[in-house]
Amino acid sequence: MGSNIGDNGRALRVPVSVQVEYRSGERYQFTVGQGTDLSTSGLFVHTDEPKQVGSMLYLRMALPGGSKELAEGFGRVARVGLDTGGHRGMAIQFIHLDERSNGMLEKAVASGLVGVPRERLG
Repeated sequence: MGSNIGDNGRALRVPVSVQVEYRSGERYQFTVGQGTDLSTSGLFVHTDEPKQVGSMLYLRMALPGGSKELAEGFGRVARVGLDTGGHRGMAIQFIHLDERSNGMLEKAVASGLVGVPRERLG
Protein backbone atom coordinates (compact mmCIF):
# COMPACT_ATOMS: atom_id res chain seq x y z
CA MET A 1 0.00 0.00 0.00
CA GLY A 2 1.27 3.52 -0.79
CA SER A 3 1.83 6.32 1.64
CA ASN A 4 -1.19 8.07 3.13
CA ILE A 5 0.87 11.18 3.95
CA GLY A 6 0.45 14.31 1.83
CA ASP A 7 3.09 16.77 0.66
CA ASN A 8 2.43 18.89 3.76
CA GLY A 9 3.23 15.98 6.12
CA ARG A 10 -0.41 15.54 7.21
CA ALA A 11 -2.41 12.37 6.69
CA LEU A 12 -4.38 12.41 3.44
CA ARG A 13 -8.09 13.02 3.96
CA VAL A 14 -10.86 11.31 2.05
CA PRO A 15 -14.12 13.22 1.50
CA VAL A 16 -16.69 10.82 2.97
CA SER A 17 -19.96 10.95 4.83
CA VAL A 18 -20.25 8.35 7.59
CA GLN A 19 -22.40 8.05 10.67
CA VAL A 20 -20.28 8.21 13.81
CA GLU A 21 -21.51 7.23 17.26
CA TYR A 22 -19.47 8.50 20.19
CA ARG A 23 -19.62 8.80 23.93
CA SER A 24 -17.41 10.29 26.58
CA GLY A 25 -16.51 8.87 29.99
CA GLU A 26 -19.33 10.63 31.79
CA ARG A 27 -22.09 9.28 29.49
CA TYR A 28 -23.18 5.77 28.64
CA GLN A 29 -25.53 6.82 25.85
CA PHE A 30 -24.05 7.36 22.39
CA THR A 31 -24.37 10.64 20.53
CA VAL A 32 -24.65 10.42 16.74
CA GLY A 33 -22.82 12.75 14.38
CA GLN A 34 -21.85 12.92 10.73
CA GLY A 35 -18.19 12.14 10.03
CA THR A 36 -16.29 13.71 7.13
CA ASP A 37 -12.68 14.21 6.03
CA LEU A 38 -11.58 10.71 7.02
CA SER A 39 -7.88 9.87 7.34
CA THR A 40 -5.88 7.14 9.01
CA SER A 41 -5.23 9.56 11.87
CA GLY A 42 -8.76 10.86 12.48
CA LEU A 43 -11.88 12.53 11.12
CA PHE A 44 -14.11 15.57 11.54
CA VAL A 45 -17.53 15.07 13.18
CA HIS A 46 -20.32 17.57 12.54
CA THR A 47 -22.12 18.45 15.76
CA ASP A 48 -23.72 21.50 17.34
CA GLU A 49 -22.46 20.35 20.74
CA PRO A 50 -18.77 19.49 20.38
CA LYS A 51 -16.82 18.16 23.35
CA GLN A 52 -13.93 20.16 24.80
CA VAL A 53 -10.48 19.91 23.23
CA GLY A 54 -8.63 17.07 24.93
CA SER A 55 -11.79 15.07 25.70
CA MET A 56 -11.41 11.32 25.20
CA LEU A 57 -14.19 9.58 23.28
CA TYR A 58 -15.16 6.02 22.50
CA LEU A 59 -16.14 5.88 18.80
CA ARG A 60 -17.82 3.45 16.48
CA MET A 61 -18.59 3.97 12.81
CA ALA A 62 -19.56 2.15 9.64
CA LEU A 63 -16.81 2.86 7.13
CA PRO A 64 -17.28 3.07 3.36
CA GLY A 65 -16.67 -0.16 1.51
CA GLY A 66 -19.77 -2.22 2.19
CA SER A 67 -18.76 -3.98 5.41
CA LYS A 68 -21.51 -4.18 7.99
CA GLU A 69 -18.90 -4.41 10.75
CA LEU A 70 -18.29 -1.28 12.80
CA ALA A 71 -14.83 0.17 13.22
CA GLU A 72 -14.37 1.18 16.84
CA GLY A 73 -11.84 2.57 19.23
CA PHE A 74 -10.78 5.63 21.17
CA GLY A 75 -10.11 9.16 20.01
CA ARG A 76 -9.24 12.56 21.42
CA VAL A 77 -10.85 15.86 20.46
CA ALA A 78 -7.99 17.72 18.80
CA ARG A 79 -9.84 20.82 17.60
CA VAL A 80 -13.29 22.41 17.85
CA GLY A 81 -14.51 24.76 15.15
CA LEU A 82 -15.55 24.75 11.51
CA ASP A 83 -14.54 22.31 8.80
CA THR A 84 -13.53 23.41 5.31
CA GLY A 85 -17.22 23.54 4.34
CA GLY A 86 -18.11 25.82 7.26
CA HIS A 87 -19.86 23.14 9.36
CA ARG A 88 -19.46 23.28 13.13
CA GLY A 89 -18.00 20.28 14.88
CA MET A 90 -14.84 18.68 16.22
CA ALA A 91 -11.73 17.10 14.76
CA ILE A 92 -11.03 13.77 16.42
CA GLN A 93 -7.60 12.18 16.44
CA PHE A 94 -7.64 8.40 16.65
CA ILE A 95 -5.75 7.26 19.76
CA HIS A 96 -6.38 3.51 19.69
CA LEU A 97 -8.20 1.28 17.23
CA ASP A 98 -8.01 -2.49 17.45
CA GLU A 99 -6.20 -4.33 14.64
CA ARG A 100 -9.43 -5.20 12.79
CA SER A 101 -10.72 -1.61 12.92
CA ASN A 102 -7.36 -0.21 11.91
CA GLY A 103 -7.31 -2.51 8.87
CA MET A 104 -10.84 -1.44 7.92
CA LEU A 105 -9.82 2.21 8.23
CA GLU A 106 -6.69 1.81 6.10
CA LYS A 107 -8.70 0.00 3.41
CA ALA A 108 -11.44 2.65 3.41
CA VAL A 109 -8.93 5.49 3.11
CA ALA A 110 -6.91 3.73 0.40
CA SER A 111 -10.02 2.94 -1.67
CA GLY A 112 -11.36 6.46 -1.13
CA LEU A 113 -8.19 8.00 -2.53
CA VAL A 114 -8.81 6.44 -5.94
CA GLY A 115 -10.28 9.10 -8.21
CA VAL A 116 -10.06 11.94 -5.67
CA PRO A 117 -8.56 15.04 -7.34
CA ARG A 118 -5.13 15.89 -5.87
CA GLU A 119 -6.27 19.37 -4.78
CA ARG A 120 -8.93 17.79 -2.51
CA LEU A 121 -6.30 15.77 -0.62
CA GLY A 122 -4.52 16.84 2.59
